[in-house]
Amino acid sequence: MKKKYYGQHFLNNKKIINEIVNVFDLTNKTVIEIGPGAGALSRALLTKALFVYGFEIDTDLKETLLKLEREHHNFKVIYQDILTVDLNTFMKEKKLKESYLIANIPYYITGPILMKLLETEKITKAIIMMQKEVGLRLLAKAGKSYNSLSVYMQTFYELKKERLVKRTNFNPPPLVDSIIISFVKKDDYLKRITNLDNYLEFVKFSFVQKRKTLVNN
Repeated sequence: MKKKYYGQHFLNNKKIINEIVNVFDLTNKTVIEIGPGAGALSRALLTKALFVYGFEIDTDLKETLLKLEREHHNFKVIYQDILTVDLNTFMKEKKLKESYLIANIPYYITGPILMKLLETEKITKAIIMMQKEVGLRLLAKAGKSYNSLSVYMQTFYELKKERLVKRTNFNPPPLVDSIIISFVKKDDYLKRITNLDNYLEFVKFSFVQKRKTLVNN
């Protein structure tokens, strides 16, 4: 039976991994890692964070990650598609008051992951590696590159480009370069989030109307 392909590309540059785990002070913090893969980033996180929960969809990596769990009492892997997980419920069950999210994710789920971040109240900071082009759009100000996802994330988070990452730093190498972006939830997040669904629909509608106007002109 052919193995399912999950679009994973494992970061293998130790210098970049070290930069990622030092973006924020992880002392006494719980980290939710999406896609621990072979555990390279996880190992670095475990030296910094209080506890790391990893969500991994590929059970073929179980033996490798199980070894890492045995070596570190502060590491637990959940073999589940992160897109099916309600992180608000998960954090409530684990009695987590605050967590950080760190992810080197398959490019095709970047949008859904960002929306999940947006909907999870107690994840206050995040570091996400994504396709360079997508990341630059996310950071863009008003203009051609600006899109609904840019508006969503910039409304609720302070975004910062941490660094660009060449495709040669991955195994197997992807077809495009990557970018690492940090997210810090704005202080008035709770006030802004009150009518999230209505706000998201409004922004989406606005960009649909913008496209219609451009086409008609």
